[in-house]
Parts: sequence; structure tokens; C-alpha cells
Amino acid sequence: MNLGLSLALVSGCVLNIPRMINEGALVEPAVQYTDEVVDAILRIFRSAD
Repeated sequence: MNLGLSLALVSGCVLNIPRMINEGALVEPAVQYTDEVVDAILRIFRSAD
């Protein structure tokens, strides 16, 4: 996976949490999702080679 795609995926992971809270798909506060988002971001960058 190239770096540009990795960055796009990371921004999606980060920006979708507040959007999903606003839509009612996730419950507040957003801080409770921090660990899961960080884990996802690390997996994305590890696969970026």
C-alpha cells in the first residue's frame, strides 16, 4: 500500500468518529474510541511498506 492511500485511510479513521457520533451511530464521548483508532492507524501504517 502506498503512503498516500495510507494517509487517506488514517484521515477516514480519525474523521469518521465524530461524524458517526453526530449521526447517532456511536455514543459519546469520542475519547472512548481512541485506543481502537490508534490500533487501526498503526495497522494501516505497518501495511504501508
